Amino acid sequence: MKKWKKFRNMIALLTAAVMLFLLPEGSCLRAEADGPVTYAVKYLADEGDWYYQENKSAFSDSEAARNIYYLGEILKAGDIVVVYNDTPEVTLNLGSTSLTNLTVSTTAFTIINTGDIQECHILNYSSCSVNGNITNAHVYDNALVNFGGNIQELRLHSGDEVTSSVGCSGTVGHLYAPSDTLPRTFYDLYDFQAGSLHINEDGNLLTPDWQYSRTPSSQPAQPTPQPEVQQPTQQPVAQQPAAPSTDNDDEYDAVPKTGETNPALWLVCIGLLCMSGSIVLRKSNR
Repeated sequence: MKKWKKFRNMIALLTAAVMLFLLPEGSCLRAEADGPVTYAVKYLADEGDWYYQENKSAFSDSEAARNIYYLGEILKAGDIVVVYNDTPEVTLNLGSTSLTNLTVSTTAFTIINTGDIQECHILNYSSCSVNGNITNAHVYDNALVNFGGNIQELRLHSGDEVTSSVGCSGTVGHLYAPSDTLPRTFYDLYDFQAGSLHINEDGNLLTPDWQYSRTPSSQPAQPTPQPEVQQPTQQPVAQQPAAPSTDNDDEYDAVPKTGETNPALWLVCIGLLCMSGSIVLRKSNR
């Protein structure tokens, strides 16, 4: 009888396995795509280092934060970083990872080294240097920024006049500075040579005419290669409590799925098949 029970169980399992592979796409399990993650990063003067919070667009001083060392291990291409700082002359190294969005909101001059950036926003009254190639850069009123890489599209957001100070060590494909309050465009210029773009705090363009074009060119200025950014070298620091975030400013669309996995459904099917096979065999044995 014991041998018959073992044989019966084996038959049931084999039957379940065959049915599983015969069902459409039964042997194919797929995973879902990972979406971009937003990280709020801030320099904590009391700790003497940078800290970050995951799934935050605003850094919260009343919530726990992790040392920047760990961000280098999980930051992936397409993620989003928002930088806060009020400590003068500090440097943030984000490595060479390409970002979907980098937003800077600082009250003290901050050097930021990063990989390629699709959308870069330098917010009002921020002061920084961003070293990475940028597809679209946006600079808002009263900001001070130097870009260390090449920019395809640079837009200055201004009111009645340009009040941001902007420089670029790389090339700029298009400088566009329309007024948000007047029917006027301050700058609409193309193909700045490497290191030539300089707008002072009064909004005056100091670049000589021969270093840019007033019309688009079919052959834009040759980009300047960027030096490799060194990865952060600090040692891991124990997790520290940090600051609370009031709200998340941005909402992002869900990433399209590459497929769906349903292991629970398959387990249920296997269980039902085993039970059915067991019942049939038990009746036939009687």
